[in-house]
Amino acid sequence: MNSTNVKISIRIILPLLYNDKTRIERSLFIKTKEELHDTFGGKTELVPTTGSWKDEKGRLNEEPSAGFEVIADKTNETVKFLKNYKKKLKTRFKQDDIMITYYPVNVI
Repeated sequence: MNSTNVKISIRIILPLLYNDKTRIERSLFIKTKEELHDTFGGKTELVPTTGSWKDEKGRLNEEPSAGFEVIADKTNETVKFLKNYKKKLKTRFKQDDIMITYYPVNVI
C-alpha cells in the first residue's frame, strides 16, 4: 500500500490515413503496438474515432484516427522516451505531427 511512484496515463493518437488519403499499412500499427508492449509491459488499443481541427485558414479538417494508451511511472526517462518516440512515429507515419499526451492518474 506504500506506493510512492507517480503514475501517468499516456495517450498516443495515430492517423489511419496518409495525407493523400490512402490507408496507412496495418504493419506500422503492429510494430508500434509491439514497441509499446515491450517498453511499458502493456497497452490498451483505442477504438477508431474521428479527430477534427481548424487549420490556419479556418478550414475544418477531419481525419480518422486510432491509437494506444499506456500507464507508466512518471520518470525523466519516460518523458525523454516519449519525446524521442514522437519523432520516430512522425517519420514512421509520415506526419507533420503526432499527438502524444500524458497526465497523472490514480490506479486503484
